[in-house]
Amino acid sequence: MGCDPEQFWRLTPREIARVFEGAAARAQVDSDRAITIGHMTAALGRVKKFPRLSTLLSPKKPKPKRGQSKPWQDQLAAWGRALTRK
Repeated sequence: MGCDPEQFWRLTPREIARVFEGAAARAQVDSDRAITIGHMTAALGRVKKFPRLSTLLSPKKPKPKRGQSKPWQDQLAAWGRALTRK
């Protein structure tokens, strides 16, 4: 994951989620790098009917657009509406 236990227990849930997201992205990059190296090695050997590299790599996730509502914001708004009702 990338942090020691002492640091882990000082993090907020949001910070822990960011650490996990970073670790997952790092693992994905490592995987894509290994696949790319394998693809290039095979291409040098002139392998016939080898799949295209783009079919082997993971698809890119679309980045959230600026200003889009996030689940925690929706929940906060719902709580605000519930608490203001009388």
